Amino acid sequence: FCDHIGYDINSDKLETFSDSYSGSASSLVDWCHSYLEDSGLLDSIPANLRFYFDYKAFARDMEINDVFTIEQGGGTHVFFNI
Repeated sequence: FCDHIGYDINSDKLETFSDSYSGSASSLVDWCHSYLEDSGLLDSIPANLRFYFDYKAFARDMEINDVFTIEQGGGTHVFFNI
C-alpha cells in the first residue's frame, strides 16, 4: 500500500490507509458483487435484468479508474484510489 501511494512507512502518516481500504474478497469480481449490493447502485435496474449485469467488466473498469488491489493470503484486498 505504501509503495502504491508513495508513502514512506517510517515518516508519513498512514491515516490514508483506513480511509481508502474497502475490504477483501476472494477476487475483485466478488468484491464488486458485494460493493454493488451493499451500495444499492443496482437498485434502479429491475431484478429480472440484473442477471445480465457484467460484473467482470465492471471490476475491470473499477481497477482501471477507481481502485487498486493487493493479492495476499489467497484474497484480494481492495483500496479506493485517493
